[in-house]
Amino acid sequence: MIGLREEAGTLVFDLLLASDTPHRILLYEVYEDRAAFYIHLDGSSMVIFRQQTMDQIKDMAGGGRQFGIG
Repeated sequence: MIGLREEAGTLVFDLLLASDTPHRILLYEVYEDRAAFYIHLDGSSMVIFRQQTMDQIKDMAGGGRQFGIG
């Protein structure tokens, strides 16, 4: 898996675990700009992530679209 340092334009990547819902994980990510976000979405790390988790993820929250991206 590609780390934060290897993916240009990624400023923050945090994994948050909800204490009241142990099965829920929130990924908080901040990118330098819109282009960096789209590069991330199309990058190899996301391809691997989707392949390995597609049967486990209920909602990806619109892939950032709820924040006006996309």
